Amino acid sequence: MNKHARFLGATLGILVLAFALRVYHLDAQSLWWDEIAPLVISRLPFPDWLTPVLQDRGHPPGFYFLLTWITPWGVNEFWVRYLSVCLGTLSVALLARLGKMLGGARVGGVAALLMAVSPFYIWYAQETRMYAPLIFATLASSWAFLELIRQPRAVAALGLFGAAVFGLYAHYLFGVFLVTQLLFLVMARGKHPRALRMWLAATMSAGILFGAWLTLLQVSSVQGRPNLDWIPNAQWHDLALSLYGVLLGASAEPTLWLNWVTPLFGLILAGYGVIRFWNTPAREMLRYLLLWLIVPWLFLFVISMVMPGRALYVDRYLTPFAPALLLLIALGASALYARQRVVCALVAIGALTPLWFSLANMYTLPRYARDDWRGVVAFLAQHMQPREVALVDLSLELPFEFYNTQKLAWAEHPFANDARLDEWFQANAALRTHTAVWLVTTALPINTHRFYPDEAGQRAFAQQDAFRRVMDARYRKLQEWWFPGLMLTKYQVTP
Repeated sequence: MNKHARFLGATLGILVLAFALRVYHLDAQSLWWDEIAPLVISRLPFPDWLTPVLQDRGHPPGFYFLLTWITPWGVNEFWVRYLSVCLGTLSVALLARLGKMLGGARVGGVAALLMAVSPFYIWYAQETRMYAPLIFATLASSWAFLELIRQPRAVAALGLFGAAVFGLYAHYLFGVFLVTQLLFLVMARGKHPRALRMWLAATMSAGILFGAWLTLLQVSSVQGRPNLDWIPNAQWHDLALSLYGVLLGASAEPTLWLNWVTPLFGLILAGYGVIRFWNTPAREMLRYLLLWLIVPWLFLFVISMVMPGRALYVDRYLTPFAPALLLLIALGASALYARQRVVCALVAIGALTPLWFSLANMYTLPRYARDDWRGVVAFLAQHMQPREVALVDLSLELPFEFYNTQKLAWAEHPFANDARLDEWFQANAALRTHTAVWLVTTALPINTHRFYPDEAGQRAFAQQDAFRRVMDARYRKLQEWWFPGLMLTKYQVTP
């Protein structure tokens, strides 16, 4: 069997593994707010669904358009997430191809395997969000771009154009990625003139098509602004935590020092790969990988340090840039394997052991699950009596309504930080006509890296809610239940 056949066979095996890990337990977790919102919007008739997208202004309409083709066939958890599974699996194949272009079949296989088993990438391949399409578009664009550098042809430029249109309409951050390609061509100092002309033609053509959406944003009478206020400003330690999350996932406790072996070894291997291949013909591709990884990462980090209320440093926004890190790690691992196989095996065991536990935790431990709205509403449907009512705040209304198919009685209450809670209680005296109230409270603090506390920590956080404290003072608490990400508390309102 020749090398090409072995590479195809190995890649196929890795793709089967990647698909299995992404489809496994796909519907085990409830949909959460960020998944339900685009589903609700995409179920509106065209062009009505454009209105909430224009009002939100946080995302272009491409992903919503994809969902309009999916939701007519069903909105169950498995089906609506299946598109992300497919794109996530295809992204593994593209990474294998990029690795082979960079350093040969072994590099491609290792990079693909790292993405296949990555809890970080599996998580976003199991979510009804635009991150799986964004990752796919970034990898497809990189493949077409490197092909254009090697041999400027119309087919590569066409691939760049298609990937750019798809990526820009998937997420605004794709534009930051395109800047890295331009930087690469500029730093080449005229080495690739034809590739530069074809790249400009492809991206400018894509930009013209994307300009239709940008123009609509400007001329539309629908007003709004992106909801970025929840993102805290970046701190210096966020760089280390992001590296940890990208390489190990958010389902491994960062306070356990042994878990830091994985990101530490990953960083060492990436640096070793750069050093070993810098003075080889692969140097140009290394420069591209470094630009792809470092420029967007630092851009998001720096602006999130200096722009209060406009921070963008969230680990999920790093998803299209982190594949470059996986390629660098694969390059270093391949170089180490060629020189010191025993050392390479020990490094692999040390790095993959925490990753294995992180992967198992992601599938099995409720602490690391998405907000369990399905479980909360099902519990209420089973236990809530006719003269009882559920209370949720405005920020939790959407997921509660989505799963409330049995039309359980419920009411809104003000946001937890509203200073006029007493006035609300006086204005809603009808609350006392119910025998009991079931209060739904979020149990997750804001964390840009998804490092969430365990059950005890989530219970403690939920107790800090201002509305809950008022309820505790006014009414007798009967019992409370914890669901991943949520607390359900029952109060006796009337004797």
